[in-house]
Amino acid sequence: MAVTASSVGTGDTLETFRQEFNNAVVDLGNLDSASVSSISISANNSTNETVFLTFVDGATGNQGLESDTGLTYNPSTGLITTATLTTTGLITSGSNIVIADAGTIGSSSDTNAIGISSGGVVSITATTANTSASDGALTVAGGAGIAADLSVGDDLRLISDAAVLSFGADSDVTLTHVADTGILLNSTMAIQFNDASQYINAPSNAILDINATDEIELNATLADVNANLDVSGTYTGGGLMTTGGNIVIPDAGNIGSASDTDAIAISSGGVVTFSQTPIFSGDLQIEDDLILDSDAAVISFGEDNEVTLTHVADTGLLLNSTMQLQFNDASQNINAPSATVLDINATDEIELNATLADVNANLDVSGTYTGGGLMTTGGNIVIPDAGNIGSASDTNAISISSGGVVAVTATTANTSASDGALTVAGGAGVAADLSVGDDLRLISDAAVLSFGADSDVTLTHVADTGILLNSTMAIQFNDASQSINAPSNAILDINATDEIELNATLLDVNANINASGTYTGAGLMTTGGNIVIPDAGNIGSASDTDAIAISSGGVVAISATTANTSASDGALTVAGGLGVAADASIGDDLRLISDGAVLSFGANSEVTMTHVHDTGLTMTHTATGDNTPMVLQLKSEEDAIVANEVIASIEMAAGDSDGTDGATVAAGIHAIAEGTFSASANATKLVFTCGVSETAASSATAKMTLASDGDLTLAGTVTADATATLLIKNSSGSTLKTINGIAAN
Repeated sequence: MAVTASSVGTGDTLETFRQEFNNAVVDLGNLDSASVSSISISANNSTNETVFLTFVDGATGNQGLESDTGLTYNPSTGLITTATLTTTGLITSGSNIVIADAGTIGSSSDTNAIGISSGGVVSITATTANTSASDGALTVAGGAGIAADLSVGDDLRLISDAAVLSFGADSDVTLTHVADTGILLNSTMAIQFNDASQYINAPSNAILDINATDEIELNATLADVNANLDVSGTYTGGGLMTTGGNIVIPDAGNIGSASDTDAIAISSGGVVTFSQTPIFSGDLQIEDDLILDSDAAVISFGEDNEVTLTHVADTGLLLNSTMQLQFNDASQNINAPSATVLDINATDEIELNATLADVNANLDVSGTYTGGGLMTTGGNIVIPDAGNIGSASDTNAISISSGGVVAVTATTANTSASDGALTVAGGAGVAADLSVGDDLRLISDAAVLSFGADSDVTLTHVADTGILLNSTMAIQFNDASQSINAPSNAILDINATDEIELNATLLDVNANINASGTYTGAGLMTTGGNIVIPDAGNIGSASDTDAIAISSGGVVAISATTANTSASDGALTVAGGLGVAADASIGDDLRLISDGAVLSFGANSEVTMTHVHDTGLTMTHTATGDNTPMVLQLKSEEDAIVANEVIASIEMAAGDSDGTDGATVAAGIHAIAEGTFSASANATKLVFTCGVSETAASSATAKMTLASDGDLTLAGTVTADATATLLIKNSSGSTLKTINGIAAN
């Protein structure tokens, strides 16, 4: 019999529990001996747990289930884990191949040739040295395009003439190699020093600017200027002035010495007059023949006679040492670099026109040999050290160094990270030297050039601006104690052990100045920004150093206690107006000391109280629209008003110097409660008091009272003009009686 209950509760009998238990035993026995045709399985695709895969031990029929603890599956990550996977066939993946964090890929002989860290960094473990573009730990047959940063563990070589080092996403700043000469900064770009105002650049192809806001200091035994000097200021020199260009003086001016100021006079027409007999130590222009009639006569050229042409008797002329005879420009010349070698140099072609050119020597051709006929040689073809082999279209396709290193010198242009002679889809880390055959460009804005084994010092490109030194690194001068660095991203330090000297007509500081020492100035200090003192600090004069105190919360206190009697004295005087954004508390009198002074109320000053000269005050509601009366409200905030309590009073008094009655309240109008105030009751009477050798305060005898119900009570006599008429009416407005021109109590 099958189990009939889903559970056995605390209220069931022991007999019920026994029956259900026995039924369960029978059911389990039947299940163990029977074949299960199907098993209901629920999906579990997300739980983060390790489960064991189940297998059958046969192909068909009733089979036993087995599991292997070495093969597990996690539904959450989708990972199947096993110690070793061995296959004899091809493994094909429709998605990515993922190895373990810090895993490796290699060959049978080098199983860890390529390592991939948990962060995706790919490393090449080989340490093969690089000597050319075709060897090293990593070789690429074409060009290389690096999409991210490139770190070079040792030398970086640009091994082609005119190689370019570029900076910026659009290569706006470049350094170009000039063969056997130096480095060329492109266009009008600048090399900056200290800040953007101190720099060197060439605004055109004929002008070089060296710019400083104050002074350019040249420290040397000799400053040799091979150009005209255009000085807009005054030239002052303590030594000899030597110029390689013209000296122009005013028309009819003089040139002389301290003792003979007019030794040489030059008229407006250029006529030169010497006051003494001339001795020429320099050039001399001869209008007719010049005859040197001695053997070995020498014509010297140059300020220091470094070029000479010497007569060789009965032979010819001798150009000295390795000096040149130039044609057209400096690149076309003839000279003898040694006593046994004569060079004939041209940038393009040397043309020999004859029926036969008889060369009685070996030919050492460093360039290209081009012949219209057959060249036959009986021996090997040997090119010079660092020579080239190529085709008609690419004559230097292959170069061979003196050590036998062969390099492919093709200059296929690289314009992006995906073209050139060598392209790499990711980054490249080179453990040894790297030789780059042409330009090296850092083609992303903010590209970084790193120095040191741990790249502790970097120069970062700032687009269209210049170069940025990293972090707190410093540019040092003289020694480590003189430096410029930025200790944070908002602070630039200029450090010196003794003095930092700023020489200029004007020092324009567009920032706050935080001086830990003493500021000493002989002139007016003008600032376009804030002046900040320490918390609870003071501002004062030499005689009163704490005249103004400012707390850490910004509360400003004036320490002087000088009394105020006019607009020009007191502890604080303001020549103009004064604006106070919040409340103002006045410790004593507040005086508006101008006739017609106005006290305004409201955000738009629509209610005013105006002084009327020698008269009093006028209160005005300045709005001109309909139904905009002037309302003066006297309000008591007492919460429990009861009968006979004064709510508000208007009291009038004189300032009589006799005192007593003459100086007390002379008249008053008082609002007095007639009963207890509540949410539905506010009965109030208006009481008028007048002094008769007494105070007219609210406690005085009422002279007239207007009750809340409209009753008017008079304490004295009502006197009417003889022509006046008194109408007595009832509550409905009907006239009960008319009295003409009488007095009545």
